Amino acid sequence: RKLIAAAGGKIWDATLKAAATQLKLGFTNNRWQGVNFKGRLFLVNGADAPQDFDGTTVNSTAWTGPASINSLVNVNSYRNRLYFVQSNTAKIWYGGIEAITGALTEFDLSAAGRIGGSLMLMATWTQGTETGANEFAVFVMDTGECLIYSGAYPAAADWSLIGRFKLGTPMGRRSAFNTGSQLLLITNTGVEDFSTLIQVGIENAGTAISRKITNAFTDVVKIYGNLFGWQGIYYPKGTRILINVPISTNTTQYKYVMNTANRAWCRFKNQNANCWSLLNDDIYFGGNNG
Repeated sequence: RKLIAAAGGKIWDATLKAAATQLKLGFTNNRWQGVNFKGRLFLVNGADAPQDFDGTTVNSTAWTGPASINSLVNVNSYRNRLYFVQSNTAKIWYGGIEAITGALTEFDLSAAGRIGGSLMLMATWTQGTETGANEFAVFVMDTGECLIYSGAYPAAADWSLIGRFKLGTPMGRRSAFNTGSQLLLITNTGVEDFSTLIQVGIENAGTAISRKITNAFTDVVKIYGNLFGWQGIYYPKGTRILINVPISTNTTQYKYVMNTANRAWCRFKNQNANCWSLLNDDIYFGGNNG
């Protein structure tokens, strides 16, 4: 297991506590989104060519498809395929079955959405049913419109749109995260649970898991909602969900924290974190100075 970090236009192996090891340099953007797939870590940032870490080295991935491969800004895996979001469009690009390089196929969501806007992120959601667990592809637009698809992949005969609803505006490309089988989304109105939304509908007030701190949450969003650093993470060993709240970019952040045992909320201060991750069940954050 490895802890990979990005700072100063470089990608680092930060697994050892003594010192980080530089893996690759020359990048223009440190704000990478990543996903693990077939023993590799795939990374995109919307400014540089996609990269993948094979456990030893970081390599530029030879994908083809978009006119500018550097415009891929979010990555997700769904049913043994990689999916990439193209920045400032409603387009997703997906690879072949278990492919780690090669040709990407375009899937344009602009016709499926009713509000418009660009695609912010893609997530995978697993929902239990009477016949077992089903895996769904979730696409979130920057307008807050969410599109849920079922099926193997966009060109498959069983691919179909099974849900469409409007949430608050997603708080950045790292606003979706999983807690077990739950898919949570940080929006400007609270932290929403897709399982609850499907069951009771968005029109029912008070569905957000953050409803106990609604006033505090919406107040900070009004002031700091456009800043980089919003992120959610589930820390099982600590029985908590953390929502990272940027107060001053690259300087100050605090956390809204929910106890997963009783769903009580509190606020953590004086842990100024740009981003969060887990390694060997322990939680780590990336500081503001690299």
